[in-house]
Amino acid sequence: MTLTEKDNHFYCKPVKNSGEIILKKFQQMNVNMDVIIDLSEFEKVDQAISVSLVSIQEIISNGGFSLVVVFKSISNFPNYDSLTVVPTLGEAEDYVQMEQMQRDLGISL
Repeated sequence: MTLTEKDNHFYCKPVKNSGEIILKKFQQMNVNMDVIIDLSEFEKVDQAISVSLVSIQEIISNGGFSLVVVFKSISNFPNYDSLTVVPTLGEAEDYVQMEQMQRDLGISL
């Protein structure tokens, strides 16, 4: 798993079948910025990873930040409706920037 702190977000690129590992890592961290989890190399997301991502989102949103998941096809992604899922890393970075601007301006949509 790759976990890198960028200028304005954490970038995480897990290996396949590592949902529990990702969740444990985020439970141990003091997340103080937005997070992008890149699943672009996955063919599908199983239920266990999806549940882990929802739990991670709760951790991150409780801190006042956003989680964006990169995945190319929501048809192969269970529970996608409770997550922010975008098809490319560029779109994920744009989404994070928009979220940060909204927070800076005090705008809540």
